[in-house]
Amino acid sequence: QGFHNYLYYLGNLDEWLASTNKRGEQTCDIRVHVHGEGAVNNLSAMRESPLRDQGVLKTFDVNETYVAKDGNIVVNSDGSTPSPVVHQFDRDKELKGLIRKRTSQMLKEWKSEQSSR
Repeated sequence: QGFHNYLYYLGNLDEWLASTNKRGEQTCDIRVHVHGEGAVNNLSAMRESPLRDQGVLKTFDVNETYVAKDGNIVVNSDGSTPSPVVHQFDRDKELKGLIRKRTSQMLKEWKSEQSSR
């Protein structure tokens, strides 16, 4: 993705982005989001301190919408919007451990369901 950012911010994609089809309709729709505001939250860029210290990994009431069973959730930079896609979660030690624990639990539950069939 770094290469694409490089091309975009240097303006090397401008002609392609402005291209249209035979009907004059724009053929490309690329949206660039400020880090922590889009659909994908790239956590690799936030390695200077733990995500919890930065307010990105939070614990909420488990009864709230979008919150995992353990209450932990990754949020966008506004501090409340759940991050739909978390990219490179393994860069944060605590989040990596939480994901491993969740994955293990999900696998255990799935295996239990399979054996009871």
